[in-house]
Amino acid sequence: MDTRRGFLQELEQLQNEILSMGAMTKEAIIKATASLQNKDIALAEEVRATDDLIDDKMQEIEEACIRMIATQQPVATDLRKIEAGIKTVLDLERIADYAEDIAKITIKLRDEELIKPLIDIPKMAQIAQLMLDKALDAYVMGDSAKAEKIGEWDDQIDDMYRAIGDELVTVIQQDPSTAKQALQLMLAAKFMERIGDHITNIAENAVYIATGERVSIN
Repeated sequence: MDTRRGFLQELEQLQNEILSMGAMTKEAIIKATASLQNKDIALAEEVRATDDLIDDKMQEIEEACIRMIATQQPVATDLRKIEAGIKTVLDLERIADYAEDIAKITIKLRDEELIKPLIDIPKMAQIAQLMLDKALDAYVMGDSAKAEKIGEWDDQIDDMYRAIGDELVTVIQQDPSTAKQALQLMLAAKFMERIGDHITNIAENAVYIATGERVSIN
C-alpha cells in the first residue's frame, strides 16, 4: 500500500511538472505574439532565452517518466499516463520552438514598419492559449469529452491561417515591395497554425489516457 501511495504521489508530481511546463509554454506564446505585434525586441529576446529553460524542463520530465517506468512497474492505466506525459512534453517543447520562431521574425523585422496592423495572428494566439489550457485540463483529468472539443478551436485557427494567407497575397499584389515582410508574416501565421496542431496532439493524449485508444481529433 505504501509503495502504491508513493507511486501515486510521483504521478501527481509528474502532472504538476507538466502543468508548470505548460504555463511556461503558454507564456512563450503570449510574449512572442506581443513582441511581433508591438515590434518589441526585448520581449522577443526573452522568448528565445526561455526556450532553453523549457528544453531543460522537458528533459527533466522525460527522465522522471523513464525512471518511473523502470522502477515502479506501472499497471496499464498508469503506464498510459506516463507514456502520454512523455508525448505531451514533446508537444509542449515543439510549441515553445514555434513561439521562438515567431520571436525570431520580430527580430528580423526590427527595422521595418509593419505593412499592416496585426489582428488575426494575435486572435490565433488567443485561441491557442485557450486550447492549451483546456487540453492540459483534459490531460490531467483524463477527460476525453473535453479533449475532443479542442478540434473545433483548431479548425478556427486553420481557417484564420488560410484567411491571413489570402489577405497577404492581396497585399503583395497591390504593392510588390511588401513581399519580403508579407512572407515573414505568413510564416508567423504558419507557426501559430502548427502550435494549434501540437495542442491538438495533447488533447489526443488525454483521450488515450481515458480510453486507451489513439484517435485523431483534427
